[in-house]
Amino acid sequence: MKPQSILETALYVADLDVSEAFYRDLFQFPTLIADERMRALKIVEGQMLLLFKLGGSTTGEATAGGFIPPHDGRGVLHLAFRIGENEIAAWRENLKRKNVEIESEVEANGGHSIYFRDPDGHCLELGTAQLWNVG
Repeated sequence: MKPQSILETALYVADLDVSEAFYRDLFQFPTLIADERMRALKIVEGQMLLLFKLGGSTTGEATAGGFIPPHDGRGVLHLAFRIGENEIAAWRENLKRKNVEIESEVEANGGHSIYFRDPDGHCLELGTAQLWNVG
């Protein structure tokens, strides 16, 4: 069997409010859940970005529906968001307007990537589908 897609991706952050504002303001991801432990932002239909307070989920959580196992992450992580070929210049301008420094740009396999950092230093990438030949 094969999964349909990635449902959620998690990052572990020092300040939930700062990180939520970064992702909401830069990418226009709406916040669906906000509590003292995490934020759930909707990327697109059927895909979520979860921001967990660093160290805040190491004991797991009992819910009415069952137990969510403990998890946490340390160090710099990497996420790539897909953009259209015709959106590269607009994204450069959007990052500049939001005072987000572009760390590098890469051309590979006929595709293009723009790399930058979030407030916790996680490596973020805006990339076109041609990078992986995924249409």
